[in-house]
Amino acid sequence: MTIAIIAPEKFAFQDLVCVEIAYRFRAVKDATLVVEPKSGEDGTLTWFNPRNVRLTAEIQIKGAGGVATLEDLATYLSHFPERSGKSCLFERLLNDPDRRAVFVLSARCEIVPHGVV
Repeated sequence: MTIAIIAPEKFAFQDLVCVEIAYRFRAVKDATLVVEPKSGEDGTLTWFNPRNVRLTAEIQIKGAGGVATLEDLATYLSHFPERSGKSCLFERLLNDPDRRAVFVLSARCEIVPHGVV
Protein backbone atom coordinates (compact mmCIF):
# COMPACT_ATOMS: atom_id res chain seq x y z
CA MET A 1 0.00 0.00 0.00
CA THR A 2 1.17 3.52 -0.67
CA ILE A 3 0.78 6.58 1.53
CA ALA A 4 -1.83 7.82 -0.94
CA ILE A 5 -4.05 4.94 0.16
CA ILE A 6 -3.08 4.66 3.83
CA ALA A 7 -3.42 8.34 4.80
CA PRO A 8 -7.01 8.76 3.54
CA GLU A 9 -8.03 5.52 5.28
CA LYS A 10 -6.52 6.70 8.58
CA PHE A 11 -8.22 10.09 8.26
CA ALA A 12 -11.53 8.36 7.54
CA PHE A 13 -11.02 6.19 10.65
CA GLN A 14 -10.26 9.29 12.72
CA ASP A 15 -13.37 11.05 11.38
CA LEU A 16 -15.58 8.05 12.18
CA VAL A 17 -14.21 7.79 15.72
CA CYS A 18 -14.89 11.50 16.32
CA VAL A 19 -18.44 11.10 15.01
CA GLU A 20 -18.96 8.10 17.32
CA ILE A 21 -17.65 10.00 20.37
CA ALA A 22 -19.81 13.02 19.55
CA TYR A 23 -22.82 10.72 19.18
CA ARG A 24 -22.19 9.04 22.54
CA PHE A 25 -21.92 12.40 24.31
CA ARG A 26 -24.85 14.05 22.53
CA ALA A 27 -27.07 13.89 25.62
CA VAL A 28 -24.41 15.14 28.05
CA LYS A 29 -25.20 18.75 28.89
CA ASP A 30 -22.51 21.22 27.77
CA ALA A 31 -20.29 18.49 26.30
CA THR A 32 -18.10 19.71 23.45
CA LEU A 33 -15.83 17.88 21.05
CA VAL A 34 -13.18 19.76 19.12
CA VAL A 35 -11.53 17.79 16.34
CA GLU A 36 -7.81 18.47 15.89
CA PRO A 37 -7.65 21.41 18.29
CA LYS A 38 -4.64 23.71 18.07
CA SER A 39 -1.87 22.41 20.36
CA GLY A 40 -3.91 19.31 21.15
CA GLU A 41 -4.39 15.72 20.17
CA ASP A 42 -6.70 14.29 17.50
CA GLY A 43 -9.68 15.48 19.50
CA THR A 44 -10.55 17.13 22.79
CA LEU A 45 -13.77 16.31 24.62
CA THR A 46 -14.95 18.43 27.55
CA TRP A 47 -17.94 17.93 29.85
CA PHE A 48 -19.01 18.51 33.44
CA ASN A 49 -19.15 15.69 35.96
CA PRO A 50 -22.00 15.45 38.55
CA ARG A 51 -20.03 17.73 40.94
CA ASN A 52 -19.94 20.38 38.19
CA VAL A 53 -16.18 19.95 37.61
CA ARG A 54 -15.12 20.42 34.02
CA LEU A 55 -13.35 17.30 32.72
CA THR A 56 -11.21 17.14 29.61
CA ALA A 57 -10.36 14.04 27.61
CA GLU A 58 -7.59 14.27 25.06
CA ILE A 59 -8.29 11.74 22.34
CA GLN A 60 -5.62 10.02 20.28
CA ILE A 61 -6.80 7.95 17.36
CA LYS A 62 -4.35 5.55 15.78
CA GLY A 63 -5.19 3.61 12.65
CA ALA A 64 -2.63 0.82 12.52
CA GLY A 65 -2.47 -2.88 11.92
CA GLY A 66 -0.60 -5.45 13.93
CA VAL A 67 -0.27 -5.42 17.68
CA ALA A 68 -0.22 -2.35 19.95
CA THR A 69 2.53 -2.59 22.55
CA LEU A 70 3.49 -0.79 25.75
CA GLU A 71 6.22 0.89 23.70
CA ASP A 72 3.48 2.28 21.43
CA LEU A 73 1.58 3.57 24.47
CA ALA A 74 4.75 5.27 25.73
CA THR A 75 5.16 6.92 22.32
CA TYR A 76 1.55 8.17 22.39
CA LEU A 77 1.98 9.55 25.92
CA SER A 78 5.17 11.37 24.94
CA HIS A 79 3.43 13.15 22.06
CA PHE A 80 4.07 16.91 22.07
CA PRO A 81 1.77 19.55 20.61
CA GLU A 82 2.66 20.54 17.07
CA ARG A 83 5.79 22.71 16.89
CA SER A 84 6.43 22.49 20.62
CA GLY A 85 8.95 20.71 22.81
CA LYS A 86 6.97 21.32 25.99
CA SER A 87 3.90 19.85 27.62
CA CYS A 88 3.67 16.36 26.19
CA LEU A 89 0.44 14.45 26.76
CA PHE A 90 1.87 12.62 29.80
CA GLU A 91 2.88 15.93 31.42
CA ARG A 92 -0.57 17.39 30.81
CA LEU A 93 -2.16 14.34 32.45
CA LEU A 94 0.15 14.57 35.48
CA ASN A 95 -0.40 18.29 35.94
CA ASP A 96 -4.20 18.31 35.64
CA PRO A 97 -6.27 15.93 37.82
CA ASP A 98 -9.34 16.69 35.67
CA ARG A 99 -7.67 15.64 32.41
CA ARG A 100 -8.02 12.20 30.87
CA ALA A 101 -6.61 10.44 27.83
CA VAL A 102 -8.57 8.23 25.48
CA PHE A 103 -6.72 6.06 22.99
CA VAL A 104 -8.65 4.53 20.13
CA LEU A 105 -6.51 2.03 18.21
CA SER A 106 -7.32 -0.16 15.26
CA ALA A 107 -4.36 -2.37 16.16
CA ARG A 108 -4.88 -5.31 18.48
CA CYS A 109 -3.70 -5.12 22.08
CA GLU A 110 -1.65 -8.00 23.39
CA ILE A 111 -1.72 -8.70 27.10
CA VAL A 112 1.20 -10.69 28.45
CA PRO A 113 0.65 -12.21 31.91
CA HIS A 114 2.98 -10.90 34.61
CA GLY A 115 6.30 -12.75 34.63
CA VAL A 116 5.81 -14.26 31.15
CA VAL A 117 8.12 -13.10 28.38
